[in-house]
Amino acid sequence: ALEEAIAADRTNAFLARQQMLLPYAHICTIDAFCSSLVKENFAALSLSPTVKTADEGELELLSAAALDETLEHFYAVGDPAFLELTETVFQPLANEETFRDLRLFHGAITWMEGAIDIAPEAVYRDSYPYETPSAAMIES
Repeated sequence: ALEEAIAADRTNAFLARQQMLLPYAHICTIDAFCSSLVKENFAALSLSPTVKTADEGELELLSAAALDETLEHFYAVGDPAFLELTETVFQPLANEETFRDLRLFHGAITWMEGAIDIAPEAVYRDSYPYETPSAAMIES
């Protein structure tokens, strides 16, 4: 667009200057821009100079941990509104038919035609060790 504007008005000094400055422009995504602002101003923000942005995997783990902590808190408190909500939300899981069509899809266990999934990390992290394979079959 800048080249077209210059071609249409070759005497415009402002456009010529903008074209000359273009190679020095800091062009990035909003995420990268915000990250650079934080890194450049960590002291004013009372942050460590080694502050970094979490990647998608870290955010997923942090979100899961926050959800676990929140659920555990409300279960421990026994908040009636929360308990009523969980009965409604988890009610389909009480029906054995819900689990009849378990599938493995890209490393995640899914059922209800993919509407519900569990990442393998959660399965292994939250499962209990069994002494023998047959014991696992008896207890499940």
